[in-house]
Amino acid sequence: MNLSNSHRDNIQELQFTMHEKNDLDDQDEIELEVVYEQRKVFRAVFEQFIQCRNEIKQFFHGISYGDIYTIEHLNFMNEVEQHNGLYLNRRLLAAIDIAYCVTFYGVSAEGVTILERIFKPRYSGQLYRAIINYLRLKPTMNSKVIWPLWRSLARRRSAEKRNLIVQYIYDYRNSKSAKLIYPQSR
Repeated sequence: MNLSNSHRDNIQELQFTMHEKNDLDDQDEIELEVVYEQRKVFRAVFEQFIQCRNEIKQFFHGISYGDIYTIEHLNFMNEVEQHNGLYLNRRLLAAIDIAYCVTFYGVSAEGVTILERIFKPRYSGQLYRAIINYLRLKPTMNSKVIWPLWRSLARRRSAEKRNLIVQYIYDYRNSKSAKLIYPQSR
């Protein structure tokens, strides 16, 4: 009973501040600071996890398991599958694991150091570094120039078009100039 009371007390103290968009119509978006408290914190964190997973899914389309995992981890997964008579959807498993870790640790300098330590024995360095770099490029919602481009990434079917948008965002940030205009013909 004491453990249950302690859990309830801990939940009462939870608070999480998040920036969300409020779509008034198709053109106007207002960024709101929303404070989640108590049990609602769990829902907010879960929604961030889902958003992260959706943003990184594109990295797993059409690549082999060998391009996702290290050979050692792939062999380990094969042993687990065979020993337990399981089938693992390895692309989905990787996307969930990476999204969870990114949600938990974040992509700050310290978070990236921790993620590197976790991901290095499991995943291809090229894959997880590309995902981390991609997520670090994510702009804030109040960036009028690059936020709409970021949101359009998920709708782009062509990897070439997605890469052009990511390169533009990178160039925009490096130029530190609001004068760099995204060419609409792309």
